[in-house]
Amino acid sequence: MTAEIAVLNKRAVALAADSAVTITIENHARFYNTENKLFMLSKYEPVGIMIYNNAEFMGVPWETLIKEYREYIGRKSFKHLEDYAEEFFKFLYKNERIFTPYEEEYFKIAVISLFQEIKKVFEDKYGQKAEEIKGKPDLKDITILINQAIDECYKEIMARENLEGNTEEIVEKIKNKYEGLLDSLVNNDEILSFGENLDKLKESCYNIFIKNCSGVFDSGLVFAGFGSEDIFPVLISYNISGFIVGYLKKKLKRTKKIDHEYDFVIIPFAQSDMVHTFLRGINPRYIATLNHYYQNLVLNKIEEIDDNIFEGDKAKLKAYLKSLWDQVIQGIYEYSNEEYLEPILKVIPVLPIEEMALLAESLVNLTSLRRQMAFDENLYTVGGPIDVAVISKGDGFIWIKRKHYFKPELNHHFFNNYYLK
Repeated sequence: MTAEIAVLNKRAVALAADSAVTITIENHARFYNTENKLFMLSKYEPVGIMIYNNAEFMGVPWETLIKEYREYIGRKSFKHLEDYAEEFFKFLYKNERIFTPYEEEYFKIAVISLFQEIKKVFEDKYGQKAEEIKGKPDLKDITILINQAIDECYKEIMARENLEGNTEEIVEKIKNKYEGLLDSLVNNDEILSFGENLDKLKESCYNIFIKNCSGVFDSGLVFAGFGSEDIFPVLISYNISGFIVGYLKKKLKRTKKIDHEYDFVIIPFAQSDMVHTFLRGINPRYIATLNHYYQNLVLNKIEEIDDNIFEGDKAKLKAYLKSLWDQVIQGIYEYSNEEYLEPILKVIPVLPIEEMALLAESLVNLTSLRRQMAFDENLYTVGGPIDVAVISKGDGFIWIKRKHYFKPELNHHFFNNYYLK
């Protein structure tokens, strides 16, 4: 996992990223605090990039791909930051051959991950059925439950938006190439092989590669800086999954452009709960928990109320109470904004570049401290040295803090040769 921060105002963009990485081999997890997640995107232009979630793309480290791209564009510059991102994806397409050996693995793991999601739905339904009949469901019931689970996941996947490109053609190509492998995976699954909605199951598997749905291979890419005609900094983030039959699955997540109207922004990536807690004075999970308990302990209990008390109009009562709770949540957020968020945000537009870097680093440090001290499922998922950089129109990409796996004073040749390539 990761914690990353981008702070932008009219002067510059400050980027900070931790160094933690989790590597799992045969169900054993190892934690390292040496991963590079923040990079110069060009040696000569004011642009940078951060990565999060996965450290690799189609079996190739992102660090390798980014540095190869840097050599690929050389001294070339582009008018806008969006152009750097588009050129980066063109670079991936041009080098598609290096990803091809991993394509079958990409398909297989993505499909098996979907199988696991469907089986979780089935297990929930199985438990409900067992509770209902006070015993174990028979084979007929199991088949029905499997079909229901497949059908639910199919509808959920097909309802999602298609990503860019000729997706119908892509689905047909995936089907033609991997239908045999998919049949084998289905037949070897001890639960899903009992299903009768196998056509829907297969369609679901083919469509996850062209639909806007997350998966185990997803990586986040954050491009930030200036094109030659960008006066103020720009940030663009993408979610990118992998290559299959010549198709790159990617989704534009957000674009932030500083201008005269919107002259600052703070954006956390990956693990963002501690940043929101610092800025708003309350963890977003508290709001979600409040909503959960109100729904279950108040609204859902209305069904148990005697009809005579409210003349049978429980729906009207439920809607009224829900509207009151919405006002409570709104009041919490208004207080949060006034007492916590606004005093901080007021200063962001006028922060000097050094202070922007300090703020970005400190926000990552907050998450790192929490992950190091709290004994929960996120233990050690953020940590290690924090890399910090600022990018300004005049000075370009400047490292404020940067870790090296070697001693710089013993490797002058590295720095001497850096701009010769």
